[in-house]
Amino acid sequence: TPWGQGAISTARWGGARLIDVLMLAMEEVSKDQASPDEEKKEKEKKSTSLIETLHSLQALIDNHPELQHLRFESLDGMLASIDANKGLNPFGDVIVAYEMNGEDLPRDHGYPLRVIVPGYAAVRNVKWLKKLELAEEEAEGTWQRGLNYKILPPTVLDAKEVDLNRMPGLSEECVFSGITNVENLSHTVPLPTTAFEEEIFGSMSMMPFAGSRTPLTPGETVLVKTSGWSYAGGGRNIVRV
Repeated sequence: TPWGQGAISTARWGGARLIDVLMLAMEEVSKDQASPDEEKKEKEKKSTSLIETLHSLQALIDNHPELQHLRFESLDGMLASIDANKGLNPFGDVIVAYEMNGEDLPRDHGYPLRVIVPGYAAVRNVKWLKKLELAEEEAEGTWQRGLNYKILPPTVLDAKEVDLNRMPGLSEECVFSGITNVENLSHTVPLPTTAFEEEIFGSMSMMPFAGSRTPLTPGETVLVKTSGWSYAGGGRNIVRV
């Protein structure tokens, strides 16, 4: 899908909850392994309440504590994963989507199936879904383990010094924000600068500025009024800016 820096969009997604898809898969496996008598008893069960689903999921987690990741594979070979707790949470809102804005998924948005993981990085919302599985480790490949999908601490000055395999992949996002307008209110008393700051200001003076705007001079400070946008995602609200 073509997009640029700072892209954001909204859509109404339709699909099946991921936990329901997993439960259906578990039921199919159980049927294949069950004896005729057990299969008959299973068919006689009529209750499929949320509580029963939760109990079954809890039993799965208790019996297989090593399964900490949900891995996705797309038709074009992309691999990504999320925390199993997010995908198995009935209130996590993770869905396998087949509709977008009331219509079938467009090809460029993942037809026939894609994953929607609210609050997580876009790269975890895998399109053209081919396979999903519970696994002990996160997905392989650059989309999950590459440098572009890691958040390095500010103390790291050179990414070559970091063992990327020991760092978790980018998952749940924090607040996104952007300044879209700056209004100059008044000039204030100049502050002392360092040689580095003067070098930065000097490079700014070489840049083309639109209209009558002029770059700041070394040591100058300006009082400005800014406005813009902020977004959290995943059902979370912005409390303050």
